[in-house]
Amino acid sequence: MAQGKIQFQQVIELLERVNDKPMLYIGLDLSRITPFLAGIRATCRIFDIVTGYGSIYAQVMKERGWIFSPKDPWDVLQESGLPERAIVTELIMIEIEVLKRSNLITCLLYTSRCV
Repeated sequence: MAQGKIQFQQVIELLERVNDKPMLYIGLDLSRITPFLAGIRATCRIFDIVTGYGSIYAQVMKERGWIFSPKDPWDVLQESGLPERAIVTELIMIEIEVLKRSNLITCLLYTSRCV
């Protein structure tokens, strides 16, 4: 398995663990999920794990029934009345889907990274 594929799987597994126990990773203030996810995205870009992230994020948010705007996604979901724990889960699910689609594009562009 190529190194990029291993790194990608590790990122997805981390996000799944965070979703199971968010307070273990981000503490009591669940709104800190937003900067946590921004750190995940930055790491993925540094290691060339994903490509085309921004446009895919907007598409996934819209597909899941949310408005994509310049606002922080936490604020968008909070305004809908979702409880904090549900917001954390939704943001992680959006992130996982975006990473999967972004990684697919990376694999198509750079096949050797995802063999």
